[in-house]
Amino acid sequence: PAHPFKISVGIGGAWLRRLAPRIGAIEVLNGRTSRFANRRAMAYARELGKPPTAGSDAHLPEEVGRCFLALPSDPGDPEELMEMVLRGEGAPRGRGLTLPAAVRMYVRSVANWGRRGFRRI
Repeated sequence: PAHPFKISVGIGGAWLRRLAPRIGAIEVLNGRTSRFANRRAMAYARELGKPPTAGSDAHLPEEVGRCFLALPSDPGDPEELMEMVLRGEGAPRGRGLTLPAAVRMYVRSVANWGRRGFRRI
């Protein structure tokens, strides 16, 4: 699952454990998630024996590439990419949000949500 410990949308540790037999990999590095939450995801991935994934979760052009999964070679096609990820051949690279940056992002998100009348997009 993507960003399992993100405050607003993460499924958390209890669900990760419950769903572990059905999960192929766990996102351990997300560019729009706090470093603390990313570290928790990495700990759970190790505990559950699941390979890591990573992603920028970019909402703005400057966020593209903030986090990524480095692979040892070009997978060639989507099926090989999936196999490489599930074999744990990828190495997460990049950084999540610092605590101040995460707080700013969440405050901005709640403010935007309020401007929409607390309606989901």
